[in-house]
Amino acid sequence: MFGLTKWTRQKVIEQAKKGADLAGRRLAGLDLSRAALRRARLGRAILTKANLTETNLCEANLAGADLTEADLSRADLTGANLSEAVLCRAKLCGAKLDLANLTAAKLESADLRDAHAERANLSRADLSQADLRRAVFTGSDLNRANLTGANLAEINLERGGLNDVNLTEANLAGADLSGANLIGADLHRADLRQANLVGARVADIQLFQARLLSKATLPDGAICEDD
Repeated sequence: MFGLTKWTRQKVIEQAKKGADLAGRRLAGLDLSRAALRRARLGRAILTKANLTETNLCEANLAGADLTEADLSRADLTGANLSEAVLCRAKLCGAKLDLANLTAAKLESADLRDAHAERANLSRADLSQADLRRAVFTGSDLNRANLTGANLAEINLERGGLNDVNLTEANLAGADLSGANLIGADLHRADLRQANLVGARVADIQLFQARLLSKATLPDGAICEDD
């Protein structure tokens, strides 16, 4: 049936509403903005450059889906499964990702400004060069994630799991890292100016790796006066 289907916006919405399995379907470039796709079965679907702005994808299965350069601005992905999904250069500005599973997802150069991802799982995700300014990732798991060169200015990572995360040359100016677990994190040449590290689990030797620490609040509450 699906082999000869010409996929349109309406067809996708209708099939998703029926609970049809849309795994692996080629939906590249489709305008699915503001569509109701809650719990849609889109594993391994090809959604490159698709318009998914403000789309309801709560609890949807997008595991292994290709969302390269897709626009998911302000989309609701609460509880969605995006494990091993490809989101390179995707737009996720203001997206809701609370409780989402992004294990081993590829998010290189993705735009996650103002995204809300409380208690999300991003372990082993590749977020190199991504823009996460002002995003909220409280209580999220970023263990062993790659954030090389990422912009995390003013991000909220309170109580976050950041074991063995790569933050080389990352911008963490003004970030809230209070209570975060940074054991084994690579902070070489990172910018931690005005960051809040109160109660964070991080060794002094790791902080010495950082490029800038001016006005950062250290784990013991002391203010660092020097860069």
